[in-house]
Amino acid sequence: MNLVGRVVDIQGNPISDIRVEIWQCDGRGVYDHPRQPNVERFDKNFAGFGAIQSDERGQVQFRTLFPVPYIGRPPHIHVKLWQNQQELLTTQLYLKGKTGNEWWGGSERDLLQMDVNKDGKGEWTTQFQFVV
Repeated sequence: MNLVGRVVDIQGNPISDIRVEIWQCDGRGVYDHPRQPNVERFDKNFAGFGAIQSDERGQVQFRTLFPVPYIGRPPHIHVKLWQNQQELLTTQLYLKGKTGNEWWGGSERDLLQMDVNKDGKGEWTTQFQFVV
């Protein structure tokens, strides 16, 4: 899946040099984390994590796995934004209409949905804008 993001300020102006990190489970719902049950089953061909700096247009682009659910959680991708050493935002992106119903989720998930569609090449693609 191609995840294209854009980082902007509250006026909609692009922000460059923001470090955008993503992480997620593999295609079987296993994270590469020592406390993850069945971590030995994690797909070693999948990095599970990626990071990039936003360009002068505030844009970033990742190629990652289509998110899958795992025990008790809907499909999602974790995201963290940094400006130098300052953490600006930590959140999760959900597939449209699949935000889960955990008690701690809240209505914010309605704003964190990715609309994933096939592009002209037949690849899953989504876009998301981060306002900081």
